[in-house]
Amino acid sequence: MYEILEQQWSEKYDAALQTAGITVEWNDLAPFGERIEEIKAESGEPIELTQTYTIALSNYLQEGGDGFSKLTSTKVLQKGPLIVDAVAMHFEDSYPLVVQK
Repeated sequence: MYEILEQQWSEKYDAALQTAGITVEWNDLAPFGERIEEIKAESGEPIELTQTYTIALSNYLQEGGDGFSKLTSTKVLQKGPLIVDAVAMHFEDSYPLVVQK
């Protein structure tokens, strides 16, 4: 998880991840690859390097989008719909197309 979060900063651009359930402490002045100082769970407990954690993310990020190459080696437990399909389903359900004659 530390390596994944470190990939938010690169020499090319910043690609900040939106996270929930964790807090991240980092040092903007530290060199690339060494900025993350601590990650804590929502409970306040530190994230342990030796533990396995389950995360939810988009297929875009899991496939290495926005430069997050470390995510391509994650084990996929379950795949849901693509984001574009989920958004389309939401609009179809919430705003059905009404055709007037």
